[in-house]
Amino acid sequence: MKRTLGIFACAVVAAVAVAQTGSTVIQAFAEAISSAKSLSANYTVQAVGGVSAKYSVSLAKPNKVRLESANELIVADGEKITTLLKSEGKFYTRKQSDGDARALLAGEGFTFWAGFFDANAYKSPVSRDIAGRERNGETLSGGEAVYGAKFVRYFVSPQDKIARQATVDVNAGGQKSSTVMNAREVAVNPVLTDATFTFSAPKGAVEVAEAEWNAAEFLTDLDQAKKVAAKSGKKIFADFFAEWCGPCKLLDKEVFTTAKFKALSKKYVFLRIDVDRQKSVAEAYKIEAMPTQMVLDKDGQILKSTVGYANPSAFFQWLEGTP
Repeated sequence: MKRTLGIFACAVVAAVAVAQTGSTVIQAFAEAISSAKSLSANYTVQAVGGVSAKYSVSLAKPNKVRLESANELIVADGEKITTLLKSEGKFYTRKQSDGDARALLAGEGFTFWAGFFDANAYKSPVSRDIAGRERNGETLSGGEAVYGAKFVRYFVSPQDKIARQATVDVNAGGQKSSTVMNAREVAVNPVLTDATFTFSAPKGAVEVAEAEWNAAEFLTDLDQAKKVAAKSGKKIFADFFAEWCGPCKLLDKEVFTTAKFKALSKKYVFLRIDVDRQKSVAEAYKIEAMPTQMVLDKDGQILKSTVGYANPSAFFQWLEGTP
């Protein structure tokens, strides 16, 4: 999916009147969450027409994180990060680096709270205040922002200025999708003890080595992927994507979830780069359209690449020479 500056520029020009002032609601939300010393929330995320999924977050400055969904638990205690895949009963621990806390909130289902570690997370050249809504006897203030092909509306509590609801509408390449976040419980500056950020392996869970863990998940850090590749003797399969990209979602659904693809972890270190969140990496590899897939050597040098996604057969033909 080609991304053109012209399309976005038109959106900016059309909304220049509101862009001059911007959304005071979103600005207040950004200031409140970035200045908080700790935060916890239990919430649901539901694609319109889909099934609701439960999530929880616990965050503490400067770099402690606990994220949980139905299938995954991630705990970062400031020195190490442990990730548990519940369905597979496997967990992996690695050293925590600077910037990891912020990167963890870039994961699907957790981006609503990205402003806790990144004061610029909600900035947009096009934003405005919109009508609020009633929720549980409280009138929430509304703000809307445009991020490329993504329109996000935040509905913020007038008490602590933290979002209680959000809607995300994406219209890219003729494909539309909508997602709703509904926070059931939110606490600003709660007392979070060390126990909150201490990982305890559930009964029967098995710790796996770094190289083996990559078979279960995509890495999101290029330097880490190169280190794993160097240790394991594997090549790197890199997928450059965007959250708003329709073909990217099809590639994920039709290829990355299959046993055939996962079996390739014997040969490849899997890496995914969100081009909107890791712009320097995308620019270094001259990414102009999504999805772009590459095979890299252990030093990150490009061995081959392709742009776009047609179907699983074409993908595997390109990657491995097999239909």
